[in-house]
Amino acid sequence: MATVYKRYRKQNKSGTWYIQYFDEHGRRRTVRGCSDKEATLQIARKLEVNVALRKAGVIDARSDRYAQEGRKPILEHLEDWKQDLLSRGVTEKHVRLAFGRAARVLDLAGIQCLLDVTPSAVQNAVGRLRDTGRAAKTLNDTLASVKQFCNWARRDGRVAENPIDHLRRFNTAVDRRHDRRALSDEELQRLFAAAENGPILQGCPGPERALIYRLAVLTGLRANEIRTLRKKSFDLDCRPPTVTVEAAFSKHRRQDVQPLPDELVVPLREHLATGNDEELAFNMPRKPVEALKRDLEKAGIEYETQRGFADFHALRHTFITRLIRAGVNPKTAQILARHRDASLTLNVYSHVELIDQVAALKALPKLDVHDAEGGAGSVRGASAGGLERNANLAEPVLA
Repeated sequence: MATVYKRYRKQNKSGTWYIQYFDEHGRRRTVRGCSDKEATLQIARKLEVNVALRKAGVIDARSDRYAQEGRKPILEHLEDWKQDLLSRGVTEKHVRLAFGRAARVLDLAGIQCLLDVTPSAVQNAVGRLRDTGRAAKTLNDTLASVKQFCNWARRDGRVAENPIDHLRRFNTAVDRRHDRRALSDEELQRLFAAAENGPILQGCPGPERALIYRLAVLTGLRANEIRTLRKKSFDLDCRPPTVTVEAAFSKHRRQDVQPLPDELVVPLREHLATGNDEELAFNMPRKPVEALKRDLEKAGIEYETQRGFADFHALRHTFITRLIRAGVNPKTAQILARHRDASLTLNVYSHVELIDQVAALKALPKLDVHDAEGGAGSVRGASAGGLERNANLAEPVLA
C-alpha cells in the first residue's frame, strides 16, 4: 500500500503531500504529490496500479522508463552527462566546452525535456547560430556536442534512440576561416634564426624559442604537449632517442612515445643539462602564437597569406607536409602524426602545393613512342600501319 504524508518542516510552507510506495522490484520510492490530499491519493493509487501492471508484464518497463526520463527537465540530463564525462577522465576544459555547446543549442531550440528533442528543432537552432556568423567548423563542433549528449542518453537508457543521429554536417570547404599553411624549409630557417637572435618574450629566451619551434616542426608535438613536457620526458641515450607525452596531456588521452631526429639530440642535451628531471623542459610562452607572430615578423614572414595562417599549430602541419613530401608511407605518416584516421593526415594536415604537383609530374618516366623506320610518331601505311602502331604502343621506349 502507498502511504501519503506531509513533511512538517519550515521548508514545506505550501503543505505539499508526499507519496511513499514500493515499486515492482520491491524498492522503496518517494515521490512528491501536491498540496491537495485527495489529488495526491489519486496519484498514489495510479502509482500502485502501474506497479501491478508492470509486475504482470502489461506495461513494458523499458518503455515506461523512456517515458519517465523523457519528462525530466533537460538540465538534469545535461548535468548527469557532465558528471559522466568527468568521471571518465575527460579534461575539465573539454567538458566545459562540450557542455556549453550542447546547452546553448538546446536552449535556442526551446527544448525543456528529452521528449522535445527533434531533428527540426535542433537543426533550426544550429541554423540560428549560423546566422550570427559562426563558421562551418564551429557549427559542426557544436552539432557534434549535441549528438554526443543524445548518444549518451541512448546508451544510459534514457531514450530509445538518438533522434538527431542523421543530421548532416556543414560543408567546411566553402567556409574556411582559419586554414593553416605549411612553411617552406627556407621560411623555417629564417624563423629559427630570428628567434635565436630575438629578445626574451613572455619569459622565454630567443634560443629556447628557436628550440621549441624546431621540436614542433621535427616531431609534430602540439603547443600544450610541449608545455607539459618535463626533462625526464626525454630519453636521448636510447636508439632511437624519444620524447614521451603522458596520457593526461595527450589529445587522445593515451601515452605517446615519439621518436626524435638526430639533429635535435645535441641541442636538447645542452638545453636539458641543468636542473632535475621533474622540472618542466621549457619555459613555454603563455601565448605561444603571440611570441611566434613577433618572430615571424622579424624573419620577414607573413602571418596570414592566401594559403592560410602560420600560427603555432601550423608547425604541426609543416611536420606532416614534410613527411609526405619526403615520400614517407602514408600509414607511417599517420602513426607519426598520431592520428586515428589517415584521411585526417592526408586531407587536412598535408599541404600539396602547385610546385609539389609539378615535381611529381616531372618525376614520372617519359613515354616516347618511336617508329623503327619513320621516326617518332610516323605511320608507314594506311591499312597495315594500324597494326604497327599497336605493336609500337605495346612496347614503348622508356627514356
